[in-house]
Amino acid sequence: MATHRSTLGIVFDFGAVLLLPLLAISLSFSAQAEIRDVLKSAEIDAMLARASRDTAIHEKPHYAIWLLVRSGEAGRPETHQNIDEILFVRRGSAVISLASTPGPVDGRLQRLEAGAGDLIKIPAGELHQIDPLGSRFESLAVRIL
Repeated sequence: MATHRSTLGIVFDFGAVLLLPLLAISLSFSAQAEIRDVLKSAEIDAMLARASRDTAIHEKPHYAIWLLVRSGEAGRPETHQNIDEILFVRRGSAVISLASTPGPVDGRLQRLEAGAGDLIKIPAGELHQIDPLGSRFESLAVRIL
């Protein structure tokens, strides 16, 4: 699979490159802030370093961009109905567990190891959990509504 290293220092596969213009055009520190043409990698890192919880940084009718931060223990399992989510891992590593149905999982649990530069697609309605394995995990999430 072809990859591309962006000027932001993130390695994307070809499908993810299509999301980069959306990400670059729409990022801003606050949902009420003006939309800028580009948000520099250092600015993203600074926002993530200050974040102590998940924070929406840009919301539109059909998509939203969030800072996702996990420290220490696994976050609670969650599901986003009708929302596909793509995580762009910026710093740290985690095990991301995905299950296609809520409740007891009958062998359909998928555990993905993710680290800086990786992309993870979480389909709408998929039960998922992020476990930073005792450290800090920072990512940008593009939620497609």
